[in-house]
Amino acid sequence: LSFISTPPTAYDFYYHSADGGKQWISWPKTGDVDFISPLLGWRSAFHNGAYDIEQTKDGGQTWSKLKTVTWKGTLDFVNEQTGWAIAASDSVTVLVHTTDGGKTWEEIKPVVEP
Repeated sequence: LSFISTPPTAYDFYYHSADGGKQWISWPKTGDVDFISPLLGWRSAFHNGAYDIEQTKDGGQTWSKLKTVTWKGTLDFVNEQTGWAIAASDSVTVLVHTTDGGKTWEEIKPVVEP
């Protein structure tokens, strides 16, 4: 007697409400997401072997691509222009910073003073 079983498929999604929980928007979890207000947020979304840094200004209903990066990151924005990410690519992990809302990212290289 032989049994063929298919392992369960797991789907991970982000859920966001811009109106206090009356309506919800969801999208597949392929990267990270960070909102600084009910309407303004960023996400990294995996597409074709790279991550698109995207921004929403309408609570996640529409997303605009700002930049494609080769790193997977944990995003943390503090205002509309300034954000940070722990960026990992292969075996390298670095801290990156943006001051233009996610359009460009610069690696932070700490300097140790003697």
